[in-house]
Parts: sequence; structure tokens; C-alpha cells
Amino acid sequence: MFKILIIEDEALSANRLAMLIERYDKNIEVVAKIPSVRSAVRWFLVHPMPDLVFMDIHLEDGPSIAILNQTLISAPVILTTAFEDELLKVYPVNYFACLPKPVSNDELTEVLDHFKRLIVES
Repeated sequence: MFKILIIEDEALSANRLAMLIERYDKNIEVVAKIPSVRSAVRWFLVHPMPDLVFMDIHLEDGPSIAILNQTLISAPVILTTAFEDELLKVYPVNYFACLPKPVSNDELTEVLDHFKRLIVES
């Protein structure tokens, strides 16, 4: 079973993404939905590393890069944003993919299929 963490400050977006992920594969568990930099940092300090992280670029209390400056995230990160111009910028993190919001089912399926292929091959 794959474990996925969603870091997203918009509850509707987080819930929709979780629903699409769970619909994609029943063997994937969304372990938490976290709305802020501060709560994400605390979460990473006390929980095991998930297999994959979906992370909004802008959170309610600052840019998500602040999470990466305060914790070590070894899982692949999929960045999400409603601001398409943000996807064109170089984001200083080794991210797995970038998805514009709202995340479409087709785009999510493509990214998760690719992720699963990489995991199986390694």
C-alpha cells in the first residue's frame, strides 16, 4: 500500500485531490491533509515518511519551500498550484512533477501511473 500526504491549505482542493487519489487506486492511502507550513513541519517530525507528497506551492502561512528548509523530505514531491506561471519557474526542490489546479483526473492518473512504474522498476 502506498501512503500519500497532501499539503494543501484549500480544504475543497485537498478533499477533491484525496477523492481522486482514492478513486485511482484503493491500495493508496491518503495519510493526512495538512493546511500550513507550521503543521507540515510538525507532522514530518513525528510521522514516518510517506511514499509521495502532494504540496501546494502557496500555503496559508507562507510558501511551501519553507517546509523544505525546516525538514528533510526524502519522498518524491508533486507540486500543485492554481497559478500556472509558478509552474514555469524553477522551484528549488527535487520535485517529481508539477500539476496545475484544479488537478484533472487525467493528469493525476498520468503522474500516478508514472510514479508506480518507477517504484516497481526500482
